[in-house]
Amino acid sequence: MKNAVILTWLLFILSASSPRAETIVLSTGEYPPFNSVFIKHQGLMPRIVTEAFRVEDIDVLYKFYPWKRAYQISKHEQVHGTIQWLPSTKRAVSHYYSDPILSEQIVWFHLKSLSFSWDGLKDLKSYKICAVRGYTYNEQFYQAIDDSFLEVNFVNNNKQCLGMMLKNRIDLFPETLDVGLFQIATQYSANTANLFTYHQKPLLTNWNYLLLPMKRQGSLRLLEKFNAGLNTMKINGTLDQYIMESRSIN
Repeated sequence: MKNAVILTWLLFILSASSPRAETIVLSTGEYPPFNSVFIKHQGLMPRIVTEAFRVEDIDVLYKFYPWKRAYQISKHEQVHGTIQWLPSTKRAVSHYYSDPILSEQIVWFHLKSLSFSWDGLKDLKSYKICAVRGYTYNEQFYQAIDDSFLEVNFVNNNKQCLGMMLKNRIDLFPETLDVGLFQIATQYSANTANLFTYHQKPLLTNWNYLLLPMKRQGSLRLLEKFNAGLNTMKINGTLDQYIMESRSIN
């Protein structure tokens, strides 16, 4: 009994004297399955970023805002940083960019009943395409529209494009791979979701990043810690595991 009391007391002393993990706050916005307060782990990106910092003994809390606000509060040093952002010369003036975290591939979604292949945008002239107003596609995409190589129907949201596809009113729909798979899986029954597929050749590929404000003290230290943790995840396979698990719902 005496030994048990001594052991308990020693464990209490050791736990009390051990340093607590540092906690930081990052801002982000709703963009499922990458970021969302409504899904497991708050999305794929918070799961990755949390683990990368965790292996460096740093805990992370996330605050969700409209995207413009999420960036601004990081720029004004009201949080430690923000995720997830694509390359931008404007943002690079005020923020340090981490090592690239995850590639966002925009691919052509279509029905499995459509035999579809393409090499360049001119190969798509005979197809009806749906796109979403306000989305940023690449310059070549808009130029092909101006040159009448592409027939594009612009709508307000992805759900409209997917619905039009099921009714055979459009043939192709460009969307970020993970986002398209998530929306199909969550909006339709398994039988209907199985009607969709996508082409392996991407229309566009971008990498996303963690941004840390340059003016905030400690940002360079956090940048170094995060990059080290992310590299550990790449080496031990955790990063690939998280990506696979995020897509497995589809």
